[in-house]
Amino acid sequence: MVLAVLFACTGAASQDPADAPDPVADDQAHVELPYGAVVKTTIPFTGEPGATLAVRVTWNPQAPPRYEDGRPVILLARGSLGAGRFLTGRSMTPWVQAGFVLVEMLLPGGTDDGQTSTGTFDTRGPLGQLALAEVANWGAGATTDSTGRRITELVPDALPWLGLVGMSAGVNLTFGALGRDPAFTPGVRFVVAWEGPFTDQFVNVEFESPEFRLNPAHVLGSCGDTTCDMPDLPAMLAFDADAVGYTEAPLGADRVELEGLFYIDENADGAYTHPEYSWHMIADAGTLGAVVTTPSVELSTMIDAQADRLFVDGARPSWLPSTSWLAEFWSERDASLAIPDLARARPDLPIIIAASRKDHIYIGVPDSPHIRSLTHFLQAEGFAFVRLNPDASYLAPMADVAPDALPDNAAGTCPTWPDTPEWLEPEIGEGVLDRYAATAAALELADRVHEDNFAPNLAQPLFEVPVP
Repeated sequence: MVLAVLFACTGAASQDPADAPDPVADDQAHVELPYGAVVKTTIPFTGEPGATLAVRVTWNPQAPPRYEDGRPVILLARGSLGAGRFLTGRSMTPWVQAGFVLVEMLLPGGTDDGQTSTGTFDTRGPLGQLALAEVANWGAGATTDSTGRRITELVPDALPWLGLVGMSAGVNLTFGALGRDPAFTPGVRFVVAWEGPFTDQFVNVEFESPEFRLNPAHVLGSCGDTTCDMPDLPAMLAFDADAVGYTEAPLGADRVELEGLFYIDENADGAYTHPEYSWHMIADAGTLGAVVTTPSVELSTMIDAQADRLFVDGARPSWLPSTSWLAEFWSERDASLAIPDLARARPDLPIIIAASRKDHIYIGVPDSPHIRSLTHFLQAEGFAFVRLNPDASYLAPMADVAPDALPDNAAGTCPTWPDTPEWLEPEIGEGVLDRYAATAAALELADRVHEDNFAPNLAQPLFEVPVP
């Protein structure tokens, strides 16, 4: 275990939308952090014999605790398709300045900043979900690290509960981890979900092309809680066996080219022509040697029904697994299947969904279906406190904007189309609100849990909001 003082950080990340980058992780600037203690440690992982999980804890010991009885703790579930990475630069600063004890981790198979989580990367499946849950239990003070220490022996005034913050694809991982066994993580007292997909269709980015073009078959405002039917898509779907597609390979591997491409023949010439709408695919990291891709069950079922028309011999391309294989794959990774169990077991778990009008992935999809669907689905499943975006009284001082420039949606309400943009955070500055929205949401929920105050809206913050 290493204890060190953090003085400065820089950070960079891919701009590829399928990498699901976290907010401002692409910052290139050198940012001074004149405070902040960092502890690097490992947590025993029960998912595989002898495996351990890399964990990093960051906080500001020079600042007084937010509450008389201690400092709030959060665990970050990072985005992307891979095993995660640690925050750097401006991405880290808001969490430390807000007074959190920031716990980060790498999923099994991940390596970053000189740390490695041993074990098997399973494309954020059961092993990844269990890993997140076990680190959550450690962060809440219930278990010990590989040296036998609880978090309170590293951060003596850490509170014995935490919030779980899912960023981008980390939202799907978060709800999957909590829903797989809701009784396993009692120390998780709130959830923040930042611009995250939560179904197979949303995770596979099936509503927007790699060029951020809207799927022509998507009818704005038509998605249900967990599916988007797109009834016109079967007739529009086409396959060009001579075109080259690609699949996104997790764990930092290069893209894998695919023979053949699914697309929509917008100019009706019988062949793919850039930039006609096309699908890229996500690969299962455990079977990359065979280039097995993982589109949604809905898309795969549609391909089955159109196989005789799409393919010369009616056979799917070798890189596309069967629908039954995909159904089993997504049954362990589609958070919409786990959320109902979590809602029945823990209806009092408060949740804030943080999202802006310019989504970091669905840039060309104006109705933000993943945000609207998740908000309504969580409320319909019975969670008592579900709010879209933090209280303006928390976000405004952090982002240095006027409260009336921000939405202030009451808990229990849900956006409808075409008014959805009014419910989302506006674009103010370059990434300003993305930088602070999740932090403000976590700070609001930590205060609400601490004070047991779940009023639908707040006239003012329950505790002072730190100004950057």
